[in-house]
Amino acid sequence: LFYKPSAGLFVWLDLRKLLRDQNGIISLESERELLLRLRDDAGVWLAPGESFGEIVPGYFRMCVAQVDDSSIRTAIKRLGHYYNDNIWNSRAEEQVSSCPADAPSSNVT
Repeated sequence: LFYKPSAGLFVWLDLRKLLRDQNGIISLESERELLLRLRDDAGVWLAPGESFGEIVPGYFRMCVAQVDDSSIRTAIKRLGHYYNDNIWNSRAEEQVSSCPADAPSSNVT
C-alpha cells in the first residue's frame, strides 16, 4: 500500500544572505560560523545543509518532527528576528562603507 504523504519531517531554509566573511567569500566555514551564531544569538539549532549533501553554503534544515506547534512558532519567530536584525545591520554597514569619506554625517547638526 502507498499513502500520499500529508506532512514532512523537515523544512529547508535558505539563509545565504546571512553568511559573513571578511573577504566577501561565501564558504562552508562561514556556514559553520552562522550555525553557531544562530545557536548562541537566536537560540535555534539547525542542521547545516553540508551534512545532507548540499554543496552550496547557506542552506539549513529545520526538523519539525516530534515538535509541538508552539515550539515551531517560537523557533520561526526567533529566526525571523535574527534574520531581520542582521539583514538590516548588514545593509546599514554597506551604506556606511559606500559613503565618501568627506560626506557629512547625519548626526552633525
